[in-house]
Amino acid sequence: MRFPLIPSRATLWVVASAALAAVLALVARVPPDTVGRVAIGAAIVAGLWALIDIGRSMVAWRHRPLQWHRRLPAALALGVPRELACALVNEGPNTWRVELFDHVDPTLEFEGLPIDVLVHEHARVEVHYSIVPRQRGLVRFAPAELRVRTLHGTFEWVRRAGQAESLRVYPNFAAVARYAWLAGDRRLADIGIKSYAQRGAGTDFKQLADYQVGDAIRHIDWKATLKHSRPIVRQFQTSAISA
Repeated sequence: MRFPLIPSRATLWVVASAALAAVLALVARVPPDTVGRVAIGAAIVAGLWALIDIGRSMVAWRHRPLQWHRRLPAALALGVPRELACALVNEGPNTWRVELFDHVDPTLEFEGLPIDVLVHEHARVEVHYSIVPRQRGLVRFAPAELRVRTLHGTFEWVRRAGQAESLRVYPNFAAVARYAWLAGDRRLADIGIKSYAQRGAGTDFKQLADYQVGDAIRHIDWKATLKHSRPIVRQFQTSAISA
């Protein structure tokens, strides 16, 4: 398992402070040999401390990595904001500082990422962010990216957590239902819209078919929709009149 390490901000500050202290010592005419010996000694101590920190952190992570769980809805509605509730679960005895970025589908607008969170030992931390679907169809969520700080804060590394998941984005049926409500009982006339009877629309059931834009919301067969996990409508035909 690879652990690409990135120096933490604290480590960079320590290195910068040590370099500044060495420059000030030389300006103050401290013998260069003395400055060099002190700098080498400090570097050895810091290096040993970093190695200990990295080793402990890697072992701890391998035994009890953080777990990432999403609570996704059954489906999303086009253009309707939705807040996702997620959780980082720590079953181990160590506390982790994490910057989290969930890899959402490119067709989703999102707000609230990345998230900086402290996950204590044997704890579960709930986090939330919002998404807005901008395209119908299947959307995918890749495993989340975690930028994890080592236990003593000397380095950070990037890990993946959670599972790849997907769900579908459907038309906003609430808006369609609102339009159907306006169209019913001559309400369209109240807002200045004239309605005309559609020619060729019958009353005898013909077949079930996938929902198309423009189909009446009242013709949706909800039982078939739930069974097939996509909108299904009932189509009708004109009654045959026998002589």
